[in-house]
Amino acid sequence: MVVIWVLVADGSRGRLFRAEGARGGLIEIDTWLHPESRLREQDLVTDAPGHDRGRGGGAHGVNENHSARDHELEAFAREIAQRLQAALNEDAFGRLVLCAPPRFLGLLRDALPAAVRQRVRHEIGKDLTSIKDLRDLRKRLPDVLYAELDGA
Repeated sequence: MVVIWVLVADGSRGRLFRAEGARGGLIEIDTWLHPESRLREQDLVTDAPGHDRGRGGGAHGVNENHSARDHELEAFAREIAQRLQAALNEDAFGRLVLCAPPRFLGLLRDALPAAVRQRVRHEIGKDLTSIKDLRDLRKRLPDVLYAELDGA
């Protein structure tokens, strides 16, 4: 039987589950919190955007198109990706389902190493992190996930 993990995440928290057989549910195996991603931009940056005075004497902004919040979201995606890579190195799972809001799902996709990306079988572009009841969460996952668990 293939071990399937389900990652449910947004930009500031993540929960990792192992899916049981077709009649089983989900078992939570890990949790991450990244409160920095929830902070306002002004709380993440203690000063005005950095400036660099070039040789010509004119000042220009440093990293104007990339906010501190974007940086925190990317850092959190990398943290999750590293954990998944370490687990894959230990052969802890065979398939992976990603559930995240579309923007964070894209960041996760970009952060995942190729070997982990190859294990992704389904993606759900929705924020499911607020679902507390694991039976409700299970109902939101594709039925084919459970068929795969039972060898179908």
